[in-house]
Amino acid sequence: MQDLKDWKRRTLEQRKSFGSLLRQTHPECLFVVVECVRIPQTHDSFFLLIVPVSSSVSTLQRALRKNLPFRSSSSLFFFEKDRMLAGANLLDQLHEVQASPDGFLYLRASTVESLG
Repeated sequence: MQDLKDWKRRTLEQRKSFGSLLRQTHPECLFVVVECVRIPQTHDSFFLLIVPVSSSVSTLQRALRKNLPFRSSSSLFFFEKDRMLAGANLLDQLHEVQASPDGFLYLRASTVESLG
């Protein structure tokens, strides 16, 4: 894991170049940068996820839950800017509308402790 600030320090051209290289090797995929906020043991880091075009937000939720230590009482939410995303949102549709000029879709993930 890297710090998101380090990723953003790269110039737009460097990120575009990296995205272009990823698209050559994974033409049927989307590239999603997920910033983890208030997720235990991630230290506010980020992940670069390569996901199939047909993926939904719930696919990202399952991937992070599988690979990060979560309490069973924690709920995981994804945000694009200040908008919470529903699990049924398709990433290709979000990517078309919200992708950054560098070609990556930037999302934030956060947990909230649930009762019960």
